Amino acid sequence: MADKNIKLSELTIKQWESNKYPTLDVNMGYNFSRLNAEIGVLKFNQNTGLSYGLTGRWNIFNGYNNKREIQVAKLSLESEKLAKEQTSLALNTDLYTYYTNYLTSEELSKIEDKNIGIAQQNLDITTQKMRIGTINALELRQAQLNLIDAEFRKITAEFDAKMSKLELKRLAGELLK
Repeated sequence: MADKNIKLSELTIKQWESNKYPTLDVNMGYNFSRLNAEIGVLKFNQNTGLSYGLTGRWNIFNGYNNKREIQVAKLSLESEKLAKEQTSLALNTDLYTYYTNYLTSEELSKIEDKNIGIAQQNLDITTQKMRIGTINALELRQAQLNLIDAEFRKITAEFDAKMSKLELKRLAGELLK
């Protein structure tokens, strides 16, 4: 879309620059008329014929309006080029951000897998200690909460990874396929 806007601005500049040159208009037509009368000297009157013409125009001075419009069109072209560059930079930034988020979330998911294993071992040890009677129920509950928290962090990391992957696909235009 930015490329089309740039092309449109270039055509606008050409359009305003074309006002510097003379124009030539060609006209052509065919006329036919017939008039019938009941009384009078002529019973009918008929005119037929081809009409044509050539008109040339050249605007010598229009109060510098043409020059001003060319300058405005050139500024518009520069603005469109800057808008295209800004869009490109924003897209690259988004791609980098979402790709980095994706990689980070994948790493966090792997780390949380290890944390879940450790929290599970901790819960098993705490459960054994509870059976022996060396700890109280509050410490067992804390070990259970640690396991639940680790599982929740893993789910959150996987969700963030999926969302980042989805955003990357959206930016690449693969969602519409």
